[in-house]
Amino acid sequence: MSSVFDFEDYKQYLIKYIEGLTEDKRGFRSRLADQIGCQRTIVSQVLSGNYDFSVEHVPAINRLLKHLPDEADHFMLLLQYARAGNSELKIYFKEKIQQSKSRHNRLRTKGTNKNEITREQQLRYFSAWYYAAVHMLVSIDNFRTAEKISERLNLPPEVTNDVLNYLTEIHLLKKVGSGYLAGDGVMYFDDHDSYQMVQHNGNWRLKSLEALSRAKTLHKHHYSLLLTASEETLEKIYNIIIDATSKVHDQVEAKQKNEKLFCFNCDLFEV
Repeated sequence: MSSVFDFEDYKQYLIKYIEGLTEDKRGFRSRLADQIGCQRTIVSQVLSGNYDFSVEHVPAINRLLKHLPDEADHFMLLLQYARAGNSELKIYFKEKIQQSKSRHNRLRTKGTNKNEITREQQLRYFSAWYYAAVHMLVSIDNFRTAEKISERLNLPPEVTNDVLNYLTEIHLLKKVGSGYLAGDGVMYFDDHDSYQMVQHNGNWRLKSLEALSRAKTLHKHHYSLLLTASEETLEKIYNIIIDATSKVHDQVEAKQKNEKLFCFNCDLFEV
């Protein structure tokens, strides 16, 4: 059975839910109509994309689907996103949906790894760009020793050693012979607007400014565009960026031989 957290469209979720029923699929729409107090044709019109359920219908739908509290909250967000009347509200609920998904994934895996990074440890990790850079660089075969890391990132040896010792201490890396490999430490975020994320974004925007002054290389790309647009167009641009960011994640999470350390920044904001 599909999970509500796998969806950003409540209608698609309901359609998949019905498809996953082992019996009485046709009768489900009638039961849904009875539960929310409307005719079956209204349910069909909603699921076909012409209309939306109201916010007042959500508690009854949650009861019928036997949603747990976090599932019920997420379903409500999906419906509010669908009903939002302007791009600003759409973006607001889109971000709430992403936060709900992240929170669910965190709670689902919380406790399965005893080496979860604490908030205090995260504060040091995000205090400077080179903690994350060293952490990621170790995933490349040729950069697993302190000497190679210092050379690649142009860091003083004492800074590199201090960073490696800290990342090992919090289990993000582990010492293997004369080199380092990824450890079993994990980090979670309940709020992507947290201080840690603000600091992280700031670190890499500053590194981006440094990169602007360097010679152009393969796959290096900087682009800024100041524009005016309608709210409808702004929402479309926002969704394009969210989809593109998701595709970048999918690419780098696929099994592959890592060869390059690169930074991908993405910004969209109102001036």
